[in-house]
Amino acid sequence: MGRDVNRRCTAVAVLALVVIVLSVAAGALLTWSTATGNLWTGAAGGAVLCLGGGAGIVAMAAVTGDDRSWWALLTLAGAGIALALTVVPAYTGWFADPVAATVTASAPCVDYGPLPAEPHQRAADCVGRARLAATATGADLGWTGCADDLRPGDPVEALVDPLGWLPPQRPPCALSGQSAALPLAALAAYAAALVTLMLHQHQRAATGPAPERRTPAPPGGPGGAGPRSS
Repeated sequence: MGRDVNRRCTAVAVLALVVIVLSVAAGALLTWSTATGNLWTGAAGGAVLCLGGGAGIVAMAAVTGDDRSWWALLTLAGAGIALALTVVPAYTGWFADPVAATVTASAPCVDYGPLPAEPHQRAADCVGRARLAATATGADLGWTGCADDLRPGDPVEALVDPLGWLPPQRPPCALSGQSAALPLAALAAYAAALVTLMLHQHQRAATGPAPERRTPAPPGGPGGAGPRSS
């Protein structure tokens, strides 16, 4: 019984790590979609988050086999979504290098492949895109989202990923200070729910299955007939 519980807990821990990785990957894909205006990148990010992360949560439910742990699984799913939405802006706010840049081009608010492009209208509350170049060196930094107020030639501060994995971001789109604690809070909730789920597995193994209630047979045997009087 103990080995079986340990196997289940190990499987749940591995699935939890997979869900976290998929959530971070989905957040990166969504960031690239916003910056480049690529519909397929955004669709891939949504698929990774919903299908991959959702499948991981369902697999955890199947491994644990405990209907009463739904609240922990719901917490894991919510924390995964929060990580996907906040971990990339927080990473940018913490580790990206500020670079003085100049806008070299702007793009429509909607330019998602097969969908028709719409004019760049600030009144439409759309998130435009802008291509940036480093002011000092002229090096192309790539496209960035959150640029509905930018026009070609405008000076702007860009936050550039030192690893080069993510597109440049603007400070208003990054999380800094107390806001950057959001992914840490989501990760703490994820860990707390995961530990609770594992402890519940050990508790179930220690207490064993609940005894079955048996209805006493009526007097006189299975037929239910009482003793006959002569």
